[in-house]
Amino acid sequence: PIAAVYLISVHAVGQEQVPWELGRIYREQQLSPQSEPVEFGSGFGPIHNLGFLMPCHSTPWATHLHDEQLVERSWFIECPPPPSRRDMTHAQSSTKYWDQSDFFYHDPIKYLVDRFPYNVDTDYPPSPPAALMEGEGESHPWDKGWRHSWPSHLVVFESLLKEGTRRLGHTRTLKNLLSLKGYREVARYWNTPKHEDARRDGDIVVLAYKGPKSHR
Repeated sequence: PIAAVYLISVHAVGQEQVPWELGRIYREQQLSPQSEPVEFGSGFGPIHNLGFLMPCHSTPWATHLHDEQLVERSWFIECPPPPSRRDMTHAQSSTKYWDQSDFFYHDPIKYLVDRFPYNVDTDYPPSPPAALMEGEGESHPWDKGWRHSWPSHLVVFESLLKEGTRRLGHTRTLKNLLSLKGYREVARYWNTPKHEDARRDGDIVVLAYKGPKSHR
């Protein structure tokens, strides 16, 4: 009974709360649009789209965002199952399967540097489709050539912000990188005392793009 109460009322509550809350804020903003100067102000900022940099299936996603347009403009890191063996290339059949989340968590900073534009486009366009078929032109046969556009708001687990670069002699963290891009924390949601998945440790943090001048 105690375990059941914990799982229902305490464990991973932020993962349920965050998409519902972001969807609510977005719908309220659509009913009463904010003036343009608020775009890069100190508050939450207008939600144009969302990017969830976290393990797939971390949130209920569309069922809690409750807005078709917001869902279509937003994105998350995916983890589809491997294809059947008959649909694999020769290189894939002899290589351990990696999904998008495996590539992302192998080196999160490298993923952001290599697969996102250098600058944030404040029109916040949707992310382009995968540029390549599996294994074509990439160093890993399961790399689909994923590319992303920067969203107005990013959603991450606190533990991800502490991730450091894999490059020897460099001390930059993912939080440093996002700060240099112009993203600032605008909300934080408690999730659970301790998660069994280290990638889901800590609070859930929402960061909004405030412009490159905001890190002064």
